[in-house]
Amino acid sequence: IPRGDVPNYVGTNGYAFVTITNRPVTITFAAADKVYDATTAATCTSTNFANLVTGEGFALNTPAMSFAFDTPDVGVGKTVTAAGYADSQVVPLGDTLASNYAFTFVPTATASVTKALQTVTSEPYDGTYDGEGHTITVTQEGGTVSYLVDGNWVDAAPLYTNRVEATNVVF
Repeated sequence: IPRGDVPNYVGTNGYAFVTITNRPVTITFAAADKVYDATTAATCTSTNFANLVTGEGFALNTPAMSFAFDTPDVGVGKTVTAAGYADSQVVPLGDTLASNYAFTFVPTATASVTKALQTVTSEPYDGTYDGEGHTITVTQEGGTVSYLVDGNWVDAAPLYTNRVEATNVVF
C-alpha cells in the first residue's frame, strides 16, 4: 500500500527475504537389449531428466561412463549398472543453468540378454564298413563343440568303427 494513499493507515518500508532452493531433478537411463556375447558390457541408449522447468534441458555425457549387466548370462529384465557418474557430466542445453537444480542419478536400469544364434555344421563320414575308426567332424561358429560319449561330455570327436555306434551322435 503506497504511503498516504489510503486514509487511516500509515505506511512503512519493509523488507522481505526470499529463499529459492534448487529444483530436484532425477536422472535415469535406459539400456539396450543385446544378444549373448559372454561379456557384461552394456550400452546406454538414452537418458531422462525428470522434473525440469518447461523449456529447459540437459544432456548427460555418457561416453565418460561405463555400463554393465550384472552377469553375462541370458535373461529378461536383467540389472544394468552405470559407473562413473558425476554432476560435472550434466551438460546444460541453451540458457539452462545447472546451478538451479539438484541432481540425483539413478545408477541402475534393466535390459535383456537374448540367446545367441548358434551355427553348427557337420561333415559326416559316408563309406562302407572297413573296420577302421572314423570321426564325424562338427564345427560351431561362436563356440566350441562337445560330444556326449558313454554319458560323458568330451571335447574330442569320438571314433566310430561300425554303423550302430554312430547312429545317435549328440553334440
